[in-house]
Amino acid sequence: MKSEKKLLNLLSIIVITYLIANVIVGFGGTKAGIVIPFLLISFIIFIFTHGTVRYGIKNILILIGTGMAVSLFYEGMSIATGFPYSSYYYTEILGPQLFGFPIIVMMGYGVGAYIFWTLAKAVSGNFNNTLKGANIVLVPIIAAALFTSWDYALDPVMATINKAYIWDDSGAYFGVPFANFMGWYLAAYTIFQIFALVIYWQKKTEVPAIAKKKLYWYQSIVMYASIFIQLPVLMMFEENREITIASGQLFQTNEIYQSMTLIGIATIIVPAIIAFAIVYNSNELE
Repeated sequence: MKSEKKLLNLLSIIVITYLIANVIVGFGGTKAGIVIPFLLISFIIFIFTHGTVRYGIKNILILIGTGMAVSLFYEGMSIATGFPYSSYYYTEILGPQLFGFPIIVMMGYGVGAYIFWTLAKAVSGNFNNTLKGANIVLVPIIAAALFTSWDYALDPVMATINKAYIWDDSGAYFGVPFANFMGWYLAAYTIFQIFALVIYWQKKTEVPAIAKKKLYWYQSIVMYASIFIQLPVLMMFEENREITIASGQLFQTNEIYQSMTLIGIATIIVPAIIAFAIVYNSNELE
């Protein structure tokens, strides 16, 4: 019991640190890219501490590896052909690239996947280590939707304002094309469906005691929702600018921040509240 309490306390410290880091990123505004590696490190520490307790190091590495491989495949293909995300290219802002795809983004797909998978399990009320029946497909679908929910709120900031990537075929969503989000659904679903099948084939039923604690699930929910805090901070404190994208479209940055804050409430905060309520009301958890 003492070891579980210590681990939960450690995880809580990591979660609080990550939340504060997101506030700092918000105040960083257009310089936010330089803090992304720090956020990625916080994510990695949380995933390997929180995830291995439940799934073991092997499965966490499988999930991370799957996320990196699938994202490299789809993003590399889209950069070369325009499918499935549409035609775009990354700038140097996000650092070293592999086939035109920033390594840090590829790692983000991998380590981030765990957060969305865990939240999908919470939203579906599936707190055990197995997947049965329709959940083999439903949990990946939910996880893919949650993964894409971040992109709804963050893509116009990263692409249109920060210009971390440039769209050759700009779209109506603050310069972001519709196909981008369909590509995200496809890539995310592929990642989670592969992992779901891995978990299903293992047929493990044992759940560690720590994973039966509500706090354990609350922590992953906060990790999922923390990124939202960047948006209202940027909305309130970032100086408004007029920006022009490749298509010639003009935007006011404050209009984007306000819109993305509203979108973030619907696509990030609401799912987090739903997950929190399901965990809170669960009779399976302590």
